[in-house]
Amino acid sequence: MTLNFDNKTIEQIQEIIANANMVLEKRELINEGMNKIRDIINEYNINPQELIYGLGMQVTTKSIKENKKYRIAIGNNEYYTSNKKLVKKLTESSEYQELIKEQPKMIVLDVFMRAYNIDGTYEQDFPLNAKYNGERFHLNKKGVFNSITKHHYDMYLKTNNFTDGSHSRKKFITDVSV
Repeated sequence: MTLNFDNKTIEQIQEIIANANMVLEKRELINEGMNKIRDIINEYNINPQELIYGLGMQVTTKSIKENKKYRIAIGNNEYYTSNKKLVKKLTESSEYQELIKEQPKMIVLDVFMRAYNIDGTYEQDFPLNAKYNGERFHLNKKGVFNSITKHHYDMYLKTNNFTDGSHSRKKFITDVSV
């Protein structure tokens, strides 16, 4: 990150330097503390996971997860695409272009994937686990709304005279989950 100091007063520059020094000092203290903890763990041959559990915490490991590929068949062609975005080769194909002209709802990724994933893996990974106004849809486990869920959520807010907020989102998730 670079800063433009042209329009800064001497006091402002000094404040920026002081804040940067505080951050550096804090990082140094954290590193010193971590090194001491590492030394103790090694000296007493402590299992780090057991230590974390003993402190009442949980060990989580984030793995780098590639987007799963789904098999799509449209026309006489097969494509592999993710649940995040259709591959360019597919979206530029004449079959896809013709399909979205005839059925504009197919431009919605979830609708398209449910209709054209040929081995059913998309529906297994994203089950229709919610229902509102007689329509079933997928509700993400993390509470992240896709366009279809967002549409139902907006209707839910309007129908119930709620305003958007964490309480409304939680209530929606509870009310529509099946």
